[in-house]
Amino acid sequence: MFDVSTARLLADRELQRMIETASSLQADDWTRPTGCAGWNVAQLCSHAGLTAHRQAEAFRRAAEGVLDPPEFPAAPDLPPPEIVNQLREGARALDAALAALPADVLGGATPMPFGVVPTVVAIQIPVHEYAVHGHDLRSAVNDPSPFPDDVAGALLEFFPGLAAMLAARAQPGTRTHAYRLTGASTSFTLAPDGAHDPPTCEIAGPDAAVALFAMGRVTTDDPRLTIDGPDAVAAAAEFKRWYPGP
Repeated sequence: MFDVSTARLLADRELQRMIETASSLQADDWTRPTGCAGWNVAQLCSHAGLTAHRQAEAFRRAAEGVLDPPEFPAAPDLPPPEIVNQLREGARALDAALAALPADVLGGATPMPFGVVPTVVAIQIPVHEYAVHGHDLRSAVNDPSPFPDDVAGALLEFFPGLAAMLAARAQPGTRTHAYRLTGASTSFTLAPDGAHDPPTCEIAGPDAAVALFAMGRVTTDDPRLTIDGPDAVAAAAEFKRWYPGP
């Protein structure tokens, strides 16, 4: 897990990469679809800028001992220059809030827009948020830049905790397989509740590919991944059925 200074550095780095890409877009690029279902490039970037503002407010509240989560209105429909400006302002606000976060707050909680979480968890979220959305943005405009390796390994370490929240959004049903996700730096298993010794589907590959699979950004046909186990390909294709989003 990242400490505050590293989280601050990486979150700002990934936001700055988004800002650089967004600043270079042509008019037609803003309406391209993205890997976030239902969002085009403009909506994705507007969401990222607004989210950075809301996260900054969450950390300011944590520093003050206030645990009421900030409101999270829908991303506004803005023209591209204003979206880029919103991203810039959000990046500045988030960086300032993380810079001002007192050390003793790390033992407490932070009212993130989706709910109150331990601050040591909350500081990880912006890093993963903007690395993944930056990848969404670059993929949408055919920029082949790779997902950052330093975030990929950390995202795999973070994902088991995130998985419980994602699983709560799954539609009712009976899951037949456990999933073992194996990257270069870490490996973990997600087993269905109450199941006794279920068959295990293993998804393995470089950290970046496995992390993007876990986040629903690449699928089982990605050549970097290997899928193994009983009925493994079919089970792997069901992974986001059980861990939808984010």
